[in-house]
Amino acid sequence: MISTNGVVGEGFDPSSAIIFIAISKMPISTRKENFILKIKQIVTGAIAALVIGFGLTWIADGMVGLNIPNLMDTALFLSIKSFSFFLMISAVLSLMGLKGIGIFALLLFFGAPLLALAPEMMSPFYQDWIYSWLPMRFMIEGLREIFFFGKGLSWSTPVTVLVWIGVVSIVIILGTALKRSVGKEHKTEVNA
Repeated sequence: MISTNGVVGEGFDPSSAIIFIAISKMPISTRKENFILKIKQIVTGAIAALVIGFGLTWIADGMVGLNIPNLMDTALFLSIKSFSFFLMISAVLSLMGLKGIGIFALLLFFGAPLLALAPEMMSPFYQDWIYSWLPMRFMIEGLREIFFFGKGLSWSTPVTVLVWIGVVSIVIILGTALKRSVGKEHKTEVNA
């Protein structure tokens, strides 16, 4: 179930879209309420990421019977990956709305075949212009380090990049909570 070729956990986490849709339906009257709602969205995403990371590892090890050498490291890495991608998708959805899902559909469409290949087998164009921009590649590289090189969970390049994706995404999510909505600005201009 857990594979290093990008088949499982590819990068689109449906929980981020579901939580975004649920939150966007809630009535918000002030920026403070919106900010608190965004914090709740982030906390909910963290809980979902832990369930996804540990759940996938448990299913792969316990139910499917795959031999996972570093069970806890794999579960923690998948939780970090899930939370990072949740935050990235939520940040794009906060900026663009549901139209932002199309970006991730394109990433999956063009990225999935590339992640199944070793980088050395790709043409220079794909290596330099497509593969280097795929955020899912850090998940693949991190899992390869844990599975095949016995490194365990450490502050490596994949973990560093995933954490920075998450930090920047949190800033964007919380920043969008402070902006005025276009509809509210239009109403205040009409009333003035």
